[in-house]
Amino acid sequence: MSDEDRLARLTDVVFRAELAKFEALALSERKLNRYLAELNDLGAPSDPGAALHMGLSGLDRGWQRWKAMKRAETNLRLAEVRARKAQAAAFLHRAFARNDVAQGLSDQARAERRRAAALEQIETLQDQALLAALSTRR
Repeated sequence: MSDEDRLARLTDVVFRAELAKFEALALSERKLNRYLAELNDLGAPSDPGAALHMGLSGLDRGWQRWKAMKRAETNLRLAEVRARKAQAAAFLHRAFARNDVAQGLSDQARAERRRAAALEQIETLQDQALLAALSTRR
């Protein structure tokens, strides 16, 4: 295995690791967004009598405080995940570029080795043809 091939393998491993990190953060972001949507969908009871009872007993205020607290916590976590995801995207971009260049170098080196092997084979065939021509002259 050539140095170019080893470099290509190494950069591919790094790229895949960065991609996995990015995908994990994207999954976390989707989960937090879903949780926020579910939290926002949680509303007061649909029965007006139950809503009045909750309002009179203070349950509604407690419920709203709990929702606001959970929404704030979730938004904070979401902001952190988005910041980490933006940083991971930059790392992923660089890893992709490095991987792309390394793959190109590996492909070029492989093509050069094939050309060299083909030239060597042509020279061998020419030598054999020359030897065959010389041996038939005698």
